[in-house]
Amino acid sequence: MKNLINESLYVFLRLFGSTISPVLLGWSTWKENSRLILDNVRLPVIWRNMKRYRRFVVYNTPATLLNNLSSQIPSFLLSFFFSTTIVGYYAFGNQLLRMPMSLVGGSIGQAFYSYASTAKQEGNFAEFVEKNFRQLIEYSFFFMLILSIIGKPLCIVFFGGEWAEAGGYIQILSIWMVFWFISSPMSQLYSVLQKNELFLGLNLVILVTRIASIWLGGVLESPRLALLFFSISGAVVYGFLGAFIIFFSGVPWRRIVRIILENLSISILAGGILFSFKLIHVVSWAQLIMTVFFIGIYFAYRFKDDEIVNRFLAKRMSIH
Repeated sequence: MKNLINESLYVFLRLFGSTISPVLLGWSTWKENSRLILDNVRLPVIWRNMKRYRRFVVYNTPATLLNNLSSQIPSFLLSFFFSTTIVGYYAFGNQLLRMPMSLVGGSIGQAFYSYASTAKQEGNFAEFVEKNFRQLIEYSFFFMLILSIIGKPLCIVFFGGEWAEAGGYIQILSIWMVFWFISSPMSQLYSVLQKNELFLGLNLVILVTRIASIWLGGVLESPRLALLFFSISGAVVYGFLGAFIIFFSGVPWRRIVRIILENLSISILAGGILFSFKLIHVVSWAQLIMTVFFIGIYFAYRFKDDEIVNRFLAKRMSIH
């Protein structure tokens, strides 16, 4: 009961913080610039823009609230059905997976909306979406497939044998993380295409499936099953979210499938070798050495013609 109360308080404080922050920011802005605002604000213009962009308020605000709530639900339900140790393993594995993905995804997502809007106005929207979808697949597919195989040895070598269970959770969650990483920036296209109501509906589905998945695992008294159901349902929903909006953007299905198959074939080759190492019980550190080798070769191949990476490296070299 104590764990349940703590988690409920944590969820409430997170939601309260995400709500009160913009209110305080708005109040601070009003105190400093109220005269400027009153002198330049025109009610007819405001009313016209409110009517024009009402879909963002009506659909995106509750969608964001549902998204924040669904991100806290796993910890809340896991603490209800299982021990705090299980919650700690989940939080550790989830954070470890999110760190590299957030680093890359954040750099892509920051300017994604403005670039997408510009591409739509210029008439090359489908090409823009296809290019970014390909990049997201290339950045995540191989890396997450490798983690789904060596997640446990990774934790054993770097954090000790007591974290082996967290490594197992990393292997399970990596399935979902691929689809989350690809769909997160792509979800901004719902606003560009003014399909905000669909985005709200999908966020509701994500919340419901997360609750159902972990509840089922809790009833079966298996944290691994709970996370497996969570990961599979998340992969399906986020996969649909991404595929649906990409198709709406005008990218043909055959091109989407070809991009996925190209990256899957490369990932399976390296993944198959690493999986064979597990079958013959190769020691954990040897598995990690081979993993680093494969990842180095893969990203060297991928990045050699990447304009953004080459520009970044050229800038760093010029500084030194």
